[in-house]
Amino acid sequence: MRGTALGACVALVDLPLRMAGALAGLVAGPFGYQSVYLLGESAVCSLSLY
Repeated sequence: MRGTALGACVALVDLPLRMAGALAGLVAGPFGYQSVYLLGESAVCSLSLY
């Protein structure tokens, strides 16, 4: 049972990390690399309020 829970946890942590790289690439294309830092900063600030 613990192995199943650990596998699900790793899968649910790994998926957003992979999606963040793709999202950063989509943002960096038209807006430049400074926008990626702004996106990350806004994500951290919004999650710190949660």
